[in-house]
Amino acid sequence: MGREHQDAEILQSLPGIGVRTAATMLAEAVIALRARDYLGLRILGGCAPVTVRSGKSCVVHMRYACHDRARSALRCWAMGSIGGDPRSRRHYQQSRAKGHDHERALRGVVDRLLPLLMAMLKSRTLYDANRRTTPAAARQNMGSPNAGQPRWNPGRLPARNDDPRCMH
Repeated sequence: MGREHQDAEILQSLPGIGVRTAATMLAEAVIALRARDYLGLRILGGCAPVTVRSGKSCVVHMRYACHDRARSALRCWAMGSIGGDPRSRRHYQQSRAKGHDHERALRGVVDRLLPLLMAMLKSRTLYDANRRTTPAAARQNMGSPNAGQPRWNPGRLPARNDDPRCMH
């Protein structure tokens, strides 16, 4: 069985990804998926925001320079996941309650699902909703001396509001 075929099986196991969305992602983002490149996939699909700094000003806005079909596939994934995954739906509703528009909330949902996809591709496992825990529960189950403390993950960019240099 080829690697792309295994990747398609993993992609289709996720909530919200059907045959066409998986095929589009495999066709348009094949390099990022093969390399298991989380940041590359975020940039390619338009989920990663662009920060423009000049002097004392700092503006964060949507990434327009991205691959349209990859963006469309990630958007379809987000739409499907908020319909079939309670955690994604909850995140979408929280984003809307904060005042984000529909498209911004969908990008936030996909941005939360991409690390899950990368972990599944690296470990070659299918999605299992019963194995998914909250970040706080995961830290408590680690058993390390820093359990319960937030960990810095170099693969994740800080949220826009976490950057003290940017005043929004």
